[in-house]
Amino acid sequence: MDTWQTLALVIVPLLIGCLFTWWASRWFYRKSSKDTEELRLLALTTISSLQNAGLITVAYDAQGVPHAVAVLSGTAGGSAGASGTLTTSTELRGTASGTSGGGGTLTP
Repeated sequence: MDTWQTLALVIVPLLIGCLFTWWASRWFYRKSSKDTEELRLLALTTISSLQNAGLITVAYDAQGVPHAVAVLSGTAGGSAGASGTLTTSTELRGTASGTSGGGGTLTP
């Protein structure tokens, strides 16, 4: 076997492997980007619903993106007969204050 045949037997499978790896990584990246966007929208919907129900307070940054959540104390009830008292108060990054429309402040 001469040098060109040996070189072809090494380079051709290497190029095929590179193309397959590039294609697979591109496909997984696009799929994960789509899944991440769906989860982000679901999280924002959940936060908005909890805030509208008066169960949490959300602090927003200058762009209107929520960045801190404080769980409020109150009473929880449901149509399935589940009821109780919420006594936990949790803050992620500090004390949140502001309005539901954004522009709130966060004190560490």
